[in-house]
Amino acid sequence: MNALANEASAATKGTLSKRRCRILGWALPPLLFASILLFSLRDARSDASEPVPIHGRDNRVVPLLSTAVPASTPHHPDVALVLATSLGGNYSTARRQEVTRVLAANLALPYLQRLIVLAEHGARSAFPILNQKHGKLRVVQLKTQPTYTDLFNAASTGATQPNQLIAVANTDIEFGPTTLACIGPSRFQDQALIYALTRHPHPDCPSRSGGGAHPSLPQNLCTQQRQRDNAWINSADTFITSAPVPSAVLTEIGHVQNRLGAENRLLYFFARAGYTVENPCVDMPTFHRHCTGERAPTAQRGAQRVDARTPFKLGRHSLPTCNMSHTIAPVK
Repeated sequence: MNALANEASAATKGTLSKRRCRILGWALPPLLFASILLFSLRDARSDASEPVPIHGRDNRVVPLLSTAVPASTPHHPDVALVLATSLGGNYSTARRQEVTRVLAANLALPYLQRLIVLAEHGARSAFPILNQKHGKLRVVQLKTQPTYTDLFNAASTGATQPNQLIAVANTDIEFGPTTLACIGPSRFQDQALIYALTRHPHPDCPSRSGGGAHPSLPQNLCTQQRQRDNAWINSADTFITSAPVPSAVLTEIGHVQNRLGAENRLLYFFARAGYTVENPCVDMPTFHRHCTGERAPTAQRGAQRVDARTPFKLGRHSLPTCNMSHTIAPVK
Protein backbone atom coordinates (compact mmCIF):
# COMPACT_ATOMS: atom_id res chain seq x y z
CA MET A 1 0.00 0.00 0.00
CA ASN A 2 2.79 2.38 0.87
CA ALA A 3 4.46 1.61 -2.43
CA LEU A 4 1.26 2.32 -4.33
CA ALA A 5 0.80 5.55 -2.39
CA ASN A 6 4.34 6.64 -3.18
CA GLU A 7 3.85 5.87 -6.87
CA ALA A 8 0.60 7.85 -6.90
CA SER A 9 2.26 10.75 -5.13
CA ALA A 10 5.15 10.72 -7.58
CA ALA A 11 2.75 10.58 -10.52
CA THR A 12 0.81 13.51 -9.12
CA LYS A 13 4.00 15.52 -8.63
CA GLY A 14 5.09 14.68 -12.14
CA THR A 15 1.77 15.80 -13.56
CA LEU A 16 1.94 19.06 -11.57
CA SER A 17 5.52 19.65 -12.73
CA LYS A 18 4.47 19.19 -16.34
CA ARG A 19 1.57 21.55 -15.81
CA ARG A 20 3.88 24.13 -14.22
CA CYS A 21 6.24 23.86 -17.17
CA ARG A 22 3.38 24.29 -19.61
CA ILE A 23 2.10 27.31 -17.65
CA LEU A 24 5.57 28.80 -17.51
CA GLY A 25 5.97 28.08 -21.20
CA TRP A 26 2.82 30.05 -21.91
CA ALA A 27 3.61 32.84 -19.46
CA LEU A 28 7.29 33.43 -20.16
CA PRO A 29 6.94 34.89 -23.69
CA PRO A 30 4.44 37.58 -22.59
CA LEU A 31 6.52 38.33 -19.51
CA LEU A 32 9.66 38.54 -21.62
CA PHE A 33 7.92 40.81 -24.14
CA ALA A 34 6.61 43.03 -21.34
CA SER A 35 10.10 43.32 -19.87
CA ILE A 36 11.58 44.28 -23.24
CA LEU A 37 8.81 46.82 -23.80
CA LEU A 38 9.37 48.29 -20.33
CA PHE A 39 13.08 48.71 -20.92
CA SER A 40 12.42 50.17 -24.37
CA LEU A 41 10.05 52.76 -22.95
CA ARG A 42 12.54 53.61 -20.24
CA ASP A 43 15.29 54.05 -22.85
CA ALA A 44 12.96 56.16 -25.00
CA ARG A 45 12.25 58.45 -22.04
CA SER A 46 15.97 58.62 -21.37
CA ASP A 47 16.67 59.54 -25.01
CA ALA A 48 14.00 62.24 -24.92
CA SER A 49 15.47 63.88 -21.84
CA GLU A 50 19.11 63.42 -22.81
CA PRO A 51 19.78 64.91 -26.28
CA VAL A 52 22.17 63.07 -28.56
CA PRO A 53 25.63 64.64 -28.19
CA ILE A 54 27.62 65.76 -31.19
CA HIS A 55 31.15 67.11 -31.43
CA GLY A 56 31.80 70.69 -32.45
CA ARG A 57 34.81 71.92 -34.36
CA ASP A 58 36.78 72.32 -31.11
CA ASN A 59 35.84 68.71 -30.20
CA ARG A 60 33.62 69.97 -27.39
CA VAL A 61 30.59 67.75 -26.88
CA VAL A 62 27.41 69.78 -27.21
CA PRO A 63 23.80 68.55 -26.93
CA LEU A 64 21.81 68.46 -30.15
CA LEU A 65 18.86 70.33 -28.66
CA SER A 66 20.81 72.70 -26.43
CA THR A 67 18.96 75.65 -27.96
CA ALA A 68 15.52 74.18 -27.40
CA VAL A 69 13.23 76.89 -26.09
CA PRO A 70 11.00 76.32 -23.05
CA ALA A 71 7.26 76.78 -23.37
CA SER A 72 7.44 79.95 -21.28
CA THR A 73 9.56 81.72 -23.88
CA PRO A 74 8.19 85.22 -24.61
CA HIS A 75 6.52 85.56 -27.98
CA HIS A 76 3.38 87.18 -29.27
CA PRO A 77 0.47 84.87 -28.31
CA ASP A 78 -1.24 85.29 -31.69
CA VAL A 79 1.81 84.37 -33.77
CA ALA A 80 1.90 81.00 -35.53
CA LEU A 81 4.78 81.04 -37.99
CA VAL A 82 5.25 78.91 -41.10
CA LEU A 83 8.94 78.72 -42.03
CA ALA A 84 10.33 77.47 -45.34
CA THR A 85 13.97 76.66 -45.95
CA SER A 86 16.06 74.61 -48.37
CA LEU A 87 18.56 71.84 -47.84
CA GLY A 88 21.04 70.35 -50.24
CA GLY A 89 24.65 70.34 -51.37
CA ASN A 90 27.67 68.38 -50.21
CA TYR A 91 28.72 69.15 -46.65
CA SER A 92 31.29 67.80 -44.23
CA THR A 93 30.13 65.90 -41.16
CA ALA A 94 30.66 68.94 -38.94
CA ARG A 95 28.61 71.15 -41.23
CA ARG A 96 25.79 68.60 -41.41
CA GLN A 97 25.74 68.43 -37.63
CA GLU A 98 25.37 72.17 -37.15
CA VAL A 99 22.68 72.44 -39.81
CA THR A 100 20.85 69.62 -38.03
CA ARG A 101 21.10 71.62 -34.82
CA VAL A 102 19.46 74.59 -36.53
CA LEU A 103 16.55 72.47 -37.76
CA ALA A 104 16.08 70.92 -34.31
CA ALA A 105 16.25 74.27 -32.53
CA ASN A 106 13.71 75.89 -34.85
CA LEU A 107 11.35 72.92 -34.54
CA ALA A 108 11.45 73.34 -30.76
CA LEU A 109 10.23 76.94 -30.89
CA PRO A 110 6.72 77.29 -29.44
CA TYR A 111 5.66 79.89 -32.00
CA LEU A 112 6.67 77.76 -35.00
CA GLN A 113 3.62 76.02 -36.42
CA ARG A 114 5.29 74.35 -39.40
CA LEU A 115 8.77 73.93 -40.85
CA ILE A 116 8.80 73.17 -44.58
CA VAL A 117 12.12 71.89 -45.93
CA LEU A 118 12.62 71.84 -49.69
CA ALA A 119 15.17 69.04 -49.90
CA GLU A 120 17.38 68.37 -52.86
CA HIS A 121 18.36 64.88 -53.99
CA GLY A 122 20.36 63.07 -51.32
CA ALA A 123 19.37 65.38 -48.47
CA ARG A 124 17.33 62.72 -46.67
CA SER A 125 20.29 60.37 -46.41
CA ALA A 126 22.69 63.15 -45.41
CA PHE A 127 20.32 64.60 -42.80
CA PRO A 128 18.48 61.82 -40.90
CA ILE A 129 16.41 64.40 -39.03
CA LEU A 130 14.36 64.79 -42.23
CA ASN A 131 13.17 61.19 -41.85
CA GLN A 132 11.91 61.64 -38.30
CA LYS A 133 8.19 61.86 -37.64
CA HIS A 134 7.48 65.32 -36.27
CA GLY A 135 4.15 67.10 -36.25
CA LYS A 136 5.69 70.39 -37.36
CA LEU A 137 8.02 69.06 -40.05
CA ARG A 138 7.12 68.72 -43.72
CA VAL A 139 9.72 67.69 -46.31
CA VAL A 140 9.26 68.36 -50.03
CA GLN A 141 11.64 66.45 -52.30
CA LEU A 142 13.07 68.36 -55.27
CA LYS A 143 15.51 67.40 -58.02
CA THR A 144 17.26 70.77 -58.20
CA GLN A 145 18.02 73.70 -55.91
CA PRO A 146 14.78 75.56 -55.10
CA THR A 147 14.28 79.16 -56.07
CA TYR A 148 12.80 81.95 -53.99
CA THR A 149 9.60 81.36 -55.95
CA ASP A 150 9.55 77.77 -54.70
CA LEU A 151 10.27 78.80 -51.12
CA PHE A 152 7.69 81.58 -50.84
CA ASN A 153 5.10 79.47 -52.64
CA ALA A 154 5.73 76.59 -50.21
CA ALA A 155 5.40 78.88 -47.20
CA SER A 156 2.21 80.46 -48.57
CA THR A 157 0.55 77.12 -49.30
CA GLY A 158 1.61 75.87 -45.87
CA ALA A 159 -0.32 78.63 -44.12
CA THR A 160 -3.51 77.50 -42.43
CA GLN A 161 -5.25 80.86 -42.09
CA PRO A 162 -5.51 84.14 -44.06
CA ASN A 163 -2.71 86.65 -43.50
CA GLN A 164 -0.70 84.14 -41.48
CA LEU A 165 2.93 85.04 -40.88
CA ILE A 166 5.32 83.14 -43.12
CA ALA A 167 9.10 83.20 -43.34
CA VAL A 168 11.82 82.12 -45.72
CA ALA A 169 15.30 81.73 -44.26
CA ASN A 170 18.67 80.29 -45.13
CA THR A 171 19.36 76.80 -43.84
CA ASP A 172 21.80 77.91 -41.14
CA ILE A 173 19.64 80.67 -39.63
CA GLU A 174 18.45 79.91 -36.12
CA PHE A 175 15.50 81.79 -34.70
CA GLY A 176 15.66 82.74 -31.04
CA PRO A 177 13.26 82.99 -28.11
CA THR A 178 12.71 86.72 -28.65
CA THR A 179 12.74 86.84 -32.46
CA LEU A 180 8.96 87.33 -32.66
CA ALA A 181 8.39 88.82 -29.21
CA CYS A 182 7.53 92.27 -30.55
CA ILE A 183 5.35 91.53 -33.55
CA GLY A 184 1.83 90.31 -34.10
CA PRO A 185 -0.04 89.47 -37.29
CA SER A 186 -2.16 92.64 -37.14
CA ARG A 187 0.57 94.90 -38.52
CA PHE A 188 0.81 92.75 -41.63
CA GLN A 189 -2.94 92.92 -42.16
CA ASP A 190 -2.88 96.70 -42.48
CA GLN A 191 -0.25 96.95 -45.21
CA ALA A 192 1.88 95.03 -47.68
CA LEU A 193 4.96 94.54 -45.50
CA ILE A 194 8.05 92.36 -45.51
CA TYR A 195 10.80 92.19 -42.91
CA ALA A 196 14.26 91.46 -44.29
CA LEU A 197 16.41 90.55 -41.30
CA THR A 198 20.18 90.85 -41.19
CA ARG A 199 21.69 88.07 -39.11
CA HIS A 200 23.68 88.17 -35.87
CA PRO A 201 26.71 85.98 -35.14
CA HIS A 202 25.79 82.86 -33.23
CA PRO A 203 26.69 83.02 -29.51
CA ASP A 204 28.35 79.59 -29.73
CA CYS A 205 30.99 80.87 -32.19
CA PRO A 206 30.72 84.66 -32.66
CA SER A 207 34.07 85.09 -34.39
CA ARG A 208 33.54 82.30 -36.93
CA SER A 209 29.85 82.94 -37.62
CA GLY A 210 30.19 86.70 -37.99
CA GLY A 211 31.02 88.68 -41.11
CA GLY A 212 30.54 87.03 -44.46
CA ALA A 213 32.33 85.96 -47.61
CA HIS A 214 34.46 89.13 -47.76
CA PRO A 215 37.14 89.58 -45.06
CA SER A 216 36.50 93.34 -44.78
CA LEU A 217 32.92 92.90 -43.57
CA PRO A 218 32.16 93.72 -39.92
CA GLN A 219 31.62 90.86 -37.51
CA ASN A 220 28.00 91.74 -36.70
CA LEU A 221 26.32 92.61 -39.97
CA CYS A 222 23.20 93.82 -38.17
CA THR A 223 24.67 96.27 -35.68
CA GLN A 224 27.97 97.33 -37.25
CA GLN A 225 28.59 99.46 -40.31
CA ARG A 226 31.32 99.03 -42.87
CA GLN A 227 34.41 100.92 -41.74
CA ARG A 228 35.55 102.37 -45.05
CA ASP A 229 32.32 104.28 -45.74
CA ASN A 230 30.17 103.87 -42.58
CA ALA A 231 27.47 102.16 -44.64
CA TRP A 232 25.10 99.41 -43.60
CA ILE A 233 25.73 96.05 -45.20
CA ASN A 234 23.10 94.94 -47.71
CA SER A 235 22.58 91.51 -46.22
CA ALA A 236 19.46 89.59 -45.23
CA ASP A 237 19.05 85.86 -44.63
CA THR A 238 15.49 85.86 -43.28
CA PHE A 239 12.32 87.28 -44.82
CA ILE A 240 9.03 87.52 -42.92
CA THR A 241 5.74 88.56 -44.49
CA SER A 242 2.13 87.36 -44.57
CA ALA A 243 0.45 84.83 -46.82
CA PRO A 244 -0.26 84.75 -49.62
CA VAL A 245 2.55 86.30 -51.65
CA PRO A 246 1.04 87.75 -54.85
CA SER A 247 1.80 86.05 -58.15
CA ALA A 248 3.17 89.34 -59.49
CA VAL A 249 6.08 88.89 -57.07
CA LEU A 250 6.43 85.12 -57.36
CA THR A 251 6.93 85.28 -61.12
CA GLU A 252 9.88 87.66 -60.71
CA ILE A 253 11.91 85.89 -58.02
CA GLY A 254 12.83 82.68 -59.78
CA HIS A 255 16.46 82.80 -58.65
CA VAL A 256 18.18 80.71 -55.99
CA GLN A 257 19.71 81.62 -52.64
CA ASN A 258 23.42 81.93 -51.93
CA ARG A 259 24.22 84.12 -54.91
CA LEU A 260 25.77 87.53 -54.53
CA GLY A 261 22.95 90.05 -54.63
CA ALA A 262 20.21 87.41 -54.41
CA GLU A 263 18.41 89.15 -51.53
CA ASN A 264 18.71 92.57 -53.19
CA ARG A 265 17.00 91.24 -56.30
CA LEU A 266 14.30 89.65 -54.15
CA LEU A 267 13.56 92.85 -52.21
CA TYR A 268 13.61 94.95 -55.37
CA PHE A 269 10.61 93.06 -56.73
CA PHE A 270 8.75 93.11 -53.40
CA ALA A 271 9.22 96.89 -53.24
CA ARG A 272 8.16 97.32 -56.86
CA ALA A 273 4.94 95.45 -56.05
CA GLY A 274 4.15 98.01 -53.34
CA TYR A 275 5.59 96.30 -50.28
CA THR A 276 7.18 98.26 -47.46
CA VAL A 277 10.58 96.73 -46.73
CA GLU A 278 11.96 97.05 -43.19
CA ASN A 279 14.91 95.52 -41.38
CA PRO A 280 14.30 95.44 -37.59
CA CYS A 281 17.19 93.03 -37.08
CA VAL A 282 18.04 94.39 -33.61
CA ASP A 283 14.48 93.97 -32.32
CA MET A 284 14.08 90.62 -34.11
CA PRO A 285 17.41 88.82 -33.73
CA THR A 286 18.22 85.77 -35.83
CA PHE A 287 21.49 83.88 -35.51
CA HIS A 288 23.91 82.53 -38.07
CA ARG A 289 25.09 79.10 -36.94
CA HIS A 290 28.17 78.70 -39.10
CA CYS A 291 30.98 77.53 -36.85
CA THR A 292 32.78 75.53 -39.55
CA GLY A 293 34.94 77.13 -42.20
CA GLU A 294 32.85 75.81 -45.09
CA ARG A 295 31.30 78.32 -47.44
CA ALA A 296 29.19 77.86 -50.55
CA PRO A 297 31.56 78.40 -53.51
CA THR A 298 29.03 80.65 -55.27
CA ALA A 299 28.99 83.00 -52.27
CA GLN A 300 32.71 83.71 -52.50
CA ARG A 301 34.22 86.91 -53.79
CA GLY A 302 34.35 87.07 -57.56
CA ALA A 303 31.12 85.18 -58.20
CA GLN A 304 28.73 86.82 -60.64
CA ARG A 305 26.10 89.03 -59.03
CA VAL A 306 22.42 88.58 -59.82
CA ASP A 307 21.25 92.09 -58.91
CA ALA A 308 22.98 94.18 -61.57
CA ARG A 309 19.67 95.65 -62.78
CA THR A 310 17.71 95.26 -59.56
CA PRO A 311 19.61 97.22 -56.87
CA PHE A 312 18.20 97.67 -53.40
CA LYS A 313 19.52 99.45 -50.32
CA LEU A 314 18.63 97.85 -47.01
CA GLY A 315 18.70 100.05 -43.93
CA ARG A 316 17.99 99.36 -40.26
CA HIS A 317 14.64 99.96 -38.54
CA SER A 318 13.11 99.81 -35.07
CA LEU A 319 9.77 98.26 -34.23
CA PRO A 320 7.19 100.46 -32.50
CA THR A 321 6.67 99.77 -28.79
CA CYS A 322 9.50 97.24 -28.76
CA ASN A 323 12.08 97.26 -26.02
CA MET A 324 14.12 94.22 -26.99
CA SER A 325 17.23 96.08 -28.18
CA HIS A 326 18.98 95.56 -24.87
CA THR A 327 18.97 91.80 -25.38
CA ILE A 328 21.52 91.99 -28.20
CA ALA A 329 24.96 93.37 -27.45
CA PRO A 330 26.98 94.36 -30.53
CA VAL A 331 30.07 92.22 -30.99
CA LYS A 332 33.22 94.30 -30.65
